[in-house]
Amino acid sequence: MPALLTCRGLTLRRGRKRLIDGLSVSVSAGELLHVRGHNGVGKSTLLAALAGLLTPESGVVERPAEVGLAWLGHTPGLGRFETPSEALQMRAALHGQPRAAVAGALQQLGVAHLAHRPVGQLSAGQQRRVALAGTVLQAATLWILDEPLTALDAEGVGVVSSLLDAHRRSGGAAILTSHQALELPDVRELDLARGEAATA
Repeated sequence: MPALLTCRGLTLRRGRKRLIDGLSVSVSAGELLHVRGHNGVGKSTLLAALAGLLTPESGVVERPAEVGLAWLGHTPGLGRFETPSEALQMRAALHGQPRAAVAGALQQLGVAHLAHRPVGQLSAGQQRRVALAGTVLQAATLWILDEPLTALDAEGVGVVSSLLDAHRRSGGAAILTSHQALELPDVRELDLARGEAATA
């Protein structure tokens, strides 16, 4: 199956510190790649490089032009005084999605009842769910998610796990970091401490 994203010989630094040296990995449709490792090992730096947000010291990251990519970083990227509905209407327009898709995305993440409440009044977990609804709206094949389970309760983790499973079953793929285990079968793990990938 053709790869949705491939990196070869990737070397990354943070300042003078070399975090990743010569990493090669690929992700194909239907796969979830869970990037693991202790704090400071380079998980977020790697995801940012795979998303094209920073330039590696050496190596290449390749993604076919037809493969759409959705990025979700550490912060939800939501304005404190806007509502989830307002924030997602802008994202829907940016990605050519109909306005009606916003309600569906919020419903999918279990936060439709919060659509018209200011973001600043939402908990961190609720904000995370709204941000993930924005990822759904992008209708991208490849998701790159930096700690998507942060601040979520057990119910929220279950909702996001189901979302990830549905995404890969529909032919998508995801690369993500998380300090929590993913309760899904056939998740590939990339341990940056060892520099190798395996299926859990």
